[in-house]
Amino acid sequence: MSERSSWAVVFGGPSPEHEISILTGLQSERVLTRAGHTVTPLYWAPTGGWFVVPAGTEAKDYLQGVPAGAKAVDVRVGADGGLFVKGRLRSERLSIDAALSCLHGGLGEGG
Repeated sequence: MSERSSWAVVFGGPSPEHEISILTGLQSERVLTRAGHTVTPLYWAPTGGWFVVPAGTEAKDYLQGVPAGAKAVDVRVGADGGLFVKGRLRSERLSIDAALSCLHGGLGEGG
């Protein structure tokens, strides 16, 4: 992996520790960004949906659910798997070198 990489920071999720996961994810995003990495904040909503959220969101932006400006993501597995931002006509694959899981409790800490 190069010195400056493209990271997905994964946070949120359907566990009772959803809110602390948001805080961990936002802090991790800031640390990686300050270190010069490209960061894609990837939010797992409690309802199960996945979203790329705007960089630099704050905890208060999640009080009413998915923050403004978020884009829905398809999580695909298999030979052509990956993370894809949904578009009107087609989906665009996210280019990510590494992912940092900031999920807490239940499904996050359980693997």
